[in-house]
Amino acid sequence: MFRRGPSEIRRDYNVGSELIFRACIAPAQALRLGKEGKNGHREAVGEGAPRDRSNTRLPKNHVATANLSTNFTRKTVNMMAIDRKPLYRPGLKNSPYWALRLLFFLFIPAVAVAQNSALEKKIFSSMDAAAKKWNAGDLDGYMALYDRSATMMMPTGRVGLDSIRGLYVKYYFENGKPRQQLSYDSYELTSLGKDFALLTGRFILKASEHLKQRSGTFSLVLVRRKEGWKILHDHSG
Repeated sequence: MFRRGPSEIRRDYNVGSELIFRACIAPAQALRLGKEGKNGHREAVGEGAPRDRSNTRLPKNHVATANLSTNFTRKTVNMMAIDRKPLYRPGLKNSPYWALRLLFFLFIPAVAVAQNSALEKKIFSSMDAAAKKWNAGDLDGYMALYDRSATMMMPTGRVGLDSIRGLYVKYYFENGKPRQQLSYDSYELTSLGKDFALLTGRFILKASEHLKQRSGTFSLVLVRRKEGWKILHDHSG
């Protein structure tokens, strides 16, 4: 870098001072001089004071600076007026179809709730219908609730559909009739996608002449088939 001497620094200082004077001080001074008379005295300003400016003497450079400042102010005001126009901000309210969009976003949750309600009603009614078949002694009708590939969790591990039926015949039926009446309650359904769901609840085996009432919880993995919802896995305890 080159070092600047005292003369160059003084010259730059004078140029900067001149620019500051022309930009800031000169316009204000020109406006002030415009209010003074030819003798250098300020005119009286009031309701009854005359406002004769015919003899006002103003240096040309100051008049030009004042006019420049006035024009610059007017342009600035005009630009500010243009900038104050409301800007288009993309969003829900500025869209011409904002009402339709709002209805659409409100419609989606409503449809989802309606679908879940319909699914719950269908599955819960299937469980209640199966319990009625159990109570009527229709074990085959009850077993129709299970899928062909259904499994059940036992102490020794998972077993298939034939073992599930054998368990019911051995421990829960006698002479083709149920030893205890069956019912379900406390249903809770969780969707696991389009074709799968998790159902939890409580089973109740009502008391009979020889058996006390028993109850427990269950969790079922359900699968959607053409015939309806079927039990894919049963875990009861």
